[in-house]
Amino acid sequence: ILCLMYVSKTSFWVATEKGPPRVRRTIESFSVSECWRRFRFRKRDLPRLLRCLQLENFNVTLGKAGVFTGEEIMLYSLNRLASLCTHADLQSDYNMDGSNLSAMFSWFIDYVYTNFHHLLTDNLAYWAPHFPHFAECIRIKFNQRTGLNIPANLYKIFGFHDDTVIGCCRPGGGPSSRGVNAPRYNNFIQMAFYNGWKHSHGTKWQTLELPNGLCADMHGPFSFRHNDLELFEDSRLNERIAVAQQGNINQYCSYGDSIF
Repeated sequence: ILCLMYVSKTSFWVATEKGPPRVRRTIESFSVSECWRRFRFRKRDLPRLLRCLQLENFNVTLGKAGVFTGEEIMLYSLNRLASLCTHADLQSDYNMDGSNLSAMFSWFIDYVYTNFHHLLTDNLAYWAPHFPHFAECIRIKFNQRTGLNIPANLYKIFGFHDDTVIGCCRPGGGPSSRGVNAPRYNNFIQMAFYNGWKHSHGTKWQTLELPNGLCADMHGPFSFRHNDLELFEDSRLNERIAVAQQGNINQYCSYGDSIF
């Protein structure tokens, strides 16, 4: 009986220092419904996204974590961005240690920002030819919701701009060095990110959103101490929208709330 128990146990698992073999996840390993639920992308669009990010047939060595394909890095990172799950929560789904998942995610964020941040920070000229179509989509929806009948030649709003805050917990609140009775960071660091009206710490971003669901422009981060108008003036959004439409007969604008 003991021999049978031993054979039964070891036939399924052999203890090693490296742990269980890693199973690479690919686009094909997820169903159509699972792709939308996990990644917020349709399955048929994921190969195109992989090519656009230039991660097809791409391998990355991440220190001691090992070698990863661009495909599995993209899939995991999209999953992480589209959910509230932590790295630890997703370990079993990807059959990987949380530290390895963290390394993949950090690499992906740095890679995307380094290579594609210009698409969000100064790319209004790309969207300018679509402003008339965006304005018409908003006009139709506005008329449907309000019962009004605003003619097309009078409606010039192509998108909406506003600010969003990403909260953080007491920045610089811990010890500044190791050891017993170590000095703490200067309290001014906490004060620099604190908003007394909202009673919280955070960083603030300004974004310009389009009716197709995409973000056309992003400006930041700023300390949560600054109000929306400060970010708006610093971003020079009005001037940049005007430059993007220079020479056009019809001029379009974005809509913001009363502080702007």
